[in-house]
Amino acid sequence: MKQPLPTYVIRDGLPADIDRCTAISHTYETDNVWQMSIRQDMSSWQISFRTEHLPRTVHATHEPAASRLRRAYDQPENCFLVAVEKDGDSLFGYLTLRTEAAYGAAFVQDIVVEYPFRRQGIATRLLLVAERWAAEQGLRRVFFETETHNYPSILFAQQRGYHLCGFNDQAYPNNNIAVYFGKPIR
Repeated sequence: MKQPLPTYVIRDGLPADIDRCTAISHTYETDNVWQMSIRQDMSSWQISFRTEHLPRTVHATHEPAASRLRRAYDQPENCFLVAVEKDGDSLFGYLTLRTEAAYGAAFVQDIVVEYPFRRQGIATRLLLVAERWAAEQGLRRVFFETETHNYPSILFAQQRGYHLCGFNDQAYPNNNIAVYFGKPIR
């Protein structure tokens, strides 16, 4: 159930926020997934993604990683943002962004909002602040990685102007397929 959202601010994450971030709900549910198919003949490859409706709602978890949060905090070339209550102590969500300066790019690694506060604009604000931060660092593109079965994340990326730009069918130890979305920011 959605809760009314108190006034909040987006600020840089601190070491004290790391445990709080990993403690929030990283679960999501979906009725759809992206199904990938590959066809190869002698002279070409055809790769396609299509939305498949599932017979029942699937509940899944994006695994939190305190190590990614620590790296985002410890390395100044990376970005760690949190959404926190303006006049209180509640943490509503967070985002981590890893940069690859040689490529002029930043990669959203985590973007998570506590369950009762989802669909109220927090993730969008976190992403906008991260994009602005990346532009201030002189980066030209932001990439967004997610799994083909995380349909809410795929829709979120597309609705914010990110376009499919690649995949990796061996990205995760659980054999899930990673899909990548990109967006120019300058």
